[in-house]
Amino acid sequence: MARVTAVQNTGTYAKAGVMLRATNAANAGYAFVFVTPTSAGFECRNGAGASSFGAGSSAGASPRWVKIARTGNSVAGFVSADGVNWAQLGSAQTLTFSSSAKAGLAVTAHNAAALNSSIFTDVSLSPLDAFSAWQYQNLTA
Repeated sequence: MARVTAVQNTGTYAKAGVMLRATNAANAGYAFVFVTPTSAGFECRNGAGASSFGAGSSAGASPRWVKIARTGNSVAGFVSADGVNWAQLGSAQTLTFSSSAKAGLAVTAHNAAALNSSIFTDVSLSPLDAFSAWQYQNLTA
């Protein structure tokens, strides 16, 4: 869970949020709850090399709280304006992650000619031993 306080508008689909990944591979399965310059969304990839798909969205830009909830292979995305009242984005998705899944913050400029600077606060991972966090991984070229 994290609060995205700002997303730099480097493109219409610039994103900042929380991500759960099967591995650090660029084509790995993932769940991503994010804020863009104009909205919030929940995006997934069911497995390595599969196509990404939007699983839900809502209006409202930063600041927004974002979180991923996982129970077994069921993964759901949530967004909140205040960190107390949460709205689920779409429906829960069935995604397979091992016990070595990665959890962390993710940012994309969605613009090959720009870097995106977004701001996060109030970051937490619970339970702390359920995932391994990654740091400073460039997952795409």
